[in-house]
Amino acid sequence: MSADLEPLRTKLEPVFLAEIDDALASIDAGLERVRAGDDLDRGRDSMREALHAIRGSATTLGFDEVAAYLGCVEARVQSQDQGEEEGEVQVVTLLASVVEMMRDWIASIRDARPFDKARFAALPEPAPPR
Repeated sequence: MSADLEPLRTKLEPVFLAEIDDALASIDAGLERVRAGDDLDRGRDSMREALHAIRGSATTLGFDEVAAYLGCVEARVQSQDQGEEEGEVQVVTLLASVVEMMRDWIASIRDARPFDKARFAALPEPAPPR
């Protein structure tokens, strides 16, 4: 981000981080419903929308690598075939990993510390179902 826009970023960053917190809570709630026996298809749209919101905030804050990864995760969630149990387990595992990484990423921004890119690199590949 250019130096000219840094004051704007400083002003908007807390707003975007709060939006990301809300989106992560939405994904967490969807994951809890799935773990409790609800069908992934019922919560897929809300979780995908939450990923999309996080992706937009990451892009706005200049974290293009995070945004690109989240775009792949979003596509993977959307492409999950209804009723295909193995794929559902993979999506739930992927989303749980993403939520954990995103919480660490947000904390690093709030604490003004570098984000551990090794954590990001260790995330599962959001490969499409077979």
